[in-house]
Amino acid sequence: MKAAFMVLAHKSFEQIVYLIHALHHSAIDVYIHVDKKNEELYSQLSNKYKHNGSVNILRNRVSVNRGGFSQVEAILALMKETAQKKYQYVSLISGQCFPIKSVDYILNFLEENKGNQFVEGGGIGPNFWRLKCFNFFSENKHNRKTVIRVLDNIFRRPQKVLIRRKNLQGYGLYKGSSWFTITHDCLKYMLNHIDQNPIYLSDYKFTYCPDESFFHNLILNSEYKKNVINNDLMEIDWIHHFQGSPRVYSMDDYGTLKSSDKLFARKFDIEHDKEIVLKLMNDAEKPTCADEENHKWRNVL
Repeated sequence: MKAAFMVLAHKSFEQIVYLIHALHHSAIDVYIHVDKKNEELYSQLSNKYKHNGSVNILRNRVSVNRGGFSQVEAILALMKETAQKKYQYVSLISGQCFPIKSVDYILNFLEENKGNQFVEGGGIGPNFWRLKCFNFFSENKHNRKTVIRVLDNIFRRPQKVLIRRKNLQGYGLYKGSSWFTITHDCLKYMLNHIDQNPIYLSDYKFTYCPDESFFHNLILNSEYKKNVINNDLMEIDWIHHFQGSPRVYSMDDYGTLKSSDKLFARKFDIEHDKEIVLKLMNDAEKPTCADEENHKWRNVL
């Protein structure tokens, strides 16, 4: 089993290093896209891992705005880089995710589920407006501020009644979690489909949070749908979310996280609680095999 983890990172050099360290294994490569707005983080990671062939810091970078198509562009950059090598599985995670199972457990899980695609989501239903109405503020870098949210709603309300865009013709429409774990063949299929159907990219102009539907619509309108498991393998607390972001975990959540059947959890922030990240990293470090090559990233910081 050979696996790749694609990481969307935008802050916290220290936390990203802990994440990479927790994923250390001879069967794993890590690909990291650093938001173009954070040149310091890019330089720090590039310098630290410039001699490590298993950690790849993308040079082709995008300035990412949450909720905008730039998020999809960053994921596509990761996918194109990862597709140059053959992996049985490829996972998309963020720099604020962390494994809550050992690397050996994760690899064994993927081996036992070979051929399945782990994509969480369903029909778009009442959220049709995300794709079929015009969302003019998605790429605005201030789109989380109250004034932009108010303007966004003002423009959207009449559209829900009056507007149905003619984009994405012929596709069943889906939405769900941004995070996925898919096979190499599925990843290649999506990249090839986009290359052969460039209108698919332009159809996503003025859509809302396109990363929560772009890949779902490709996979769930393809032959890979029959092997989709409706699970993103990510433990996330949306019940106590704050302004559209999941709750940040702390040491109080350690027992809950360790009892979860998921492979990863999101989200963590060492400025909020560093202890939980270190605890999970130390758990991941405990060797379950004698192969020292699997533990090659010993120098954490």
